[in-house]
Amino acid sequence: MPPQISVIVPVYRVERFLSRAVKSILAQTFADFELLLVDDCSPDGSGAMCDKFAVQDKRVRVIHKPQNGGSSQARKTGLDAARGNFIACVDADDWLEPNFLSSLYEKITAENAALAWCDYWQDDLGVATYNNQDFHGLTKEDILRQVVNFSRGIIGVSLWNKLVARELFQQVKFSPFNYGEDRVAGAQLIYYAPKIAYTHQALYHYCYNPLSFWREQNADGQKLHAKRTAGVYANLKLVVDFLREKYGDLAGFEPDLSRAVNEIKFANLRCPSLINERVMTDLYPQSNRRIFDPQFNVSRKSKIALWLAAKGCLLPFRIMNFIKPVA
Repeated sequence: MPPQISVIVPVYRVERFLSRAVKSILAQTFADFELLLVDDCSPDGSGAMCDKFAVQDKRVRVIHKPQNGGSSQARKTGLDAARGNFIACVDADDWLEPNFLSSLYEKITAENAALAWCDYWQDDLGVATYNNQDFHGLTKEDILRQVVNFSRGIIGVSLWNKLVARELFQQVKFSPFNYGEDRVAGAQLIYYAPKIAYTHQALYHYCYNPLSFWREQNADGQKLHAKRTAGVYANLKLVVDFLREKYGDLAGFEPDLSRAVNEIKFANLRCPSLINERVMTDLYPQSNRRIFDPQFNVSRKSKIALWLAAKGCLLPFRIMNFIKPVA
């Protein structure tokens, strides 16, 4: 008999944290699950640790990818191999409360939903913050607005505090780009889900990891800002294209959409390697009309520079003493 739930964990450079995550999964009060550890060609000892877990517990299966592709593609690899009726995605540097699977399974089956999520704790260097994910009173479009503008939204776009019906996940087209890729999958899951369930319990612990892909550093110790910014830009464009395909007119997503787009355009234009005219035209050019909106929280000097870029004048972004590049 196939398990009811498949838990998918992408594994990359998490040697310090993997044991905590796996132990919290194997200690779940809900027993009918399999754990898929997807080794994304990790350069540390994480892959060997995965193999040891598989020897110790028959519920654990390990997939070793031949080359690194990022968490989104690792999840897709796990999903292709999963046998469960429901899918849970867990980050390898996080951990679960013992009733994470049982509570979400009870909710998603009792309410005949295709997607369920819970509240979560954000643990940053010993400081835990409670994050309420209650969406009651919000329409699906309200939630999608928060997916677009995740830095200001209440509802998280990540996949890790959710339980998803397998059939729903099979409708998702995963992003090939790293950084912000959960926004792409999250938008599709929310749009396609005929019903969403929620439990007002913080069952997931999202933990700060200085070695995570997001916080990766180059040899000089500088954050790879340009690489991240390009990835977030590409993934936001996929979300905008998806919403345009499904809704046509995107006026209903304003002003959140323009604010999010202008923020990432501004970040791109601060990276010398990313400065080009297409930044202002390829991704929702309608946002250029809202550069001076008060909700777009940058200095007036920066707004003027962005407005000039929208007019085709990129010189302000090429002058080092006007806006100092961060990469």
